[in-house]
Amino acid sequence: MKHTEKQSQPLQMTDPVCGMEVREGSEYRFSFAGAEYRFCSQHCKDTFAADPARYAEEAEEKPQMKHQHDAHCKSCESGHAVKQTVPVDGAEYTCPMHPEIRQDHPGPCPKCG
Repeated sequence: MKHTEKQSQPLQMTDPVCGMEVREGSEYRFSFAGAEYRFCSQHCKDTFAADPARYAEEAEEKPQMKHQHDAHCKSCESGHAVKQTVPVDGAEYTCPMHPEIRQDHPGPCPKCG
């Protein structure tokens, strides 16, 4: 089956507080020093707002925008995302929102999905 319509992937940004990837269209936003930051939740936005200089400085050291070239469907050349998670032996996986959750495999957080 060939898809005829290309779908664009929204750019991903990194929440400067917890490191979680956030869609560019996130409703949780905060402007500081001429830059606009996106957050995964109201909690992270409020944490950033309490000390924006701290998190903005850390965020400057890391790129804000991410785009995965290998996350597009190769079989139909469509732009829809293909989840590619490769488990690593001996790795411990955690949820950025619930660091107490620890698993030996990648996957959704049992608390927040």
